[in-house]
Amino acid sequence: MKDCVVEGKEVGSSFIVSRLFREIADGNSEAMVSFRELIDKIEEEALEKPWRKTVTRSVFKLKKWISRLYRLLWVEKELISDIKEGVMPHVKLTNEERIVVDDAMDNINRELEFIDSYNRSLDSILRLQDLGLIHRVERNLVYLTIIILFMNILLIILSLMK
Repeated sequence: MKDCVVEGKEVGSSFIVSRLFREIADGNSEAMVSFRELIDKIEEEALEKPWRKTVTRSVFKLKKWISRLYRLLWVEKELISDIKEGVMPHVKLTNEERIVVDDAMDNINRELEFIDSYNRSLDSILRLQDLGLIHRVERNLVYLTIIILFMNILLIILSLMK
């Protein structure tokens, strides 16, 4: 990259790269908020109707997207780390730019932690669904047991009447 002029002063490629990472980190934050909102919706639906298969499908779909975002964030983190370590020869960071890049790295680390938390939330939703299904099966077993009990009583009465 060639040097360019921003707000009346000449800046180098490291300035542009550091600002680019800041913008990417801001975009990542917006995605994280969207994921949290989706998880909250799915949690509400799971609490209201834990037997619905759409909840399970939504959870697995969201887990897939979260996995993709995790990989993307990991690549961003590695790229920022390479820039901080000086692996990229044409990008030399000033102190101000290093602060911006450090801030972007901190944001990515925080977002990776959020993703882990989101995965645990989705796993909890799946466990809630499992419990709902178990409860439903137990309830059906109780009904069937009652029906069998009445049928047995009826059979005993019928056999005594002969």
